[in-house]
Amino acid sequence: MAKTRIGKGLKDLLTKKPKKLALKALNNPKLANRIKNRLLLPIKKDGTLPSGKSVKGLADSTIERRKRLATVNRTSRFYSAATSNLTFTGKFLNSFKAKIEQKGKKVEFSAFPTNDHKPYKGVKGKKIGKLITNEALGQYLIDGGRDYTVISEENQKAIAKSMKSAILKEFKLNLKRK
Repeated sequence: MAKTRIGKGLKDLLTKKPKKLALKALNNPKLANRIKNRLLLPIKKDGTLPSGKSVKGLADSTIERRKRLATVNRTSRFYSAATSNLTFTGKFLNSFKAKIEQKGKKVEFSAFPTNDHKPYKGVKGKKIGKLITNEALGQYLIDGGRDYTVISEENQKAIAKSMKSAILKEFKLNLKRK
């Protein structure tokens, strides 16, 4: 077989650039947000946690209380009085930030709640409860059997696939730039 000359762009890809290109693709905040949304949307829609399990159901008294509070509080478009999907106002799940970090030879995805969670208005207009951090609210949910931090094997594979896809896309874009 005859020898073929490798173009400069491809030669760079085969030597120094792959790691830089991969990191550039993974450091894109849009990728982290896309993965975060993939994990949070099933919670909002039907109460399916990233672990694949459904959110623990609500007691009848909680359902009645949510109905009353919904009359004076702005609710999420995903809110349902009888469905436990971690969205009453939607502010807790909307507060999540996501990032992808390289730690040694491993790449880690993390999503975490930020900011504070304001108290709800009561039926008589007074605030009920107190201001707490969304992180504290998240811990309260975990302690109550609604653990949103466990990610199923299927979702882990989907995250890895999204990352690989972003890296390949960056490689293709780099070849076109040459």
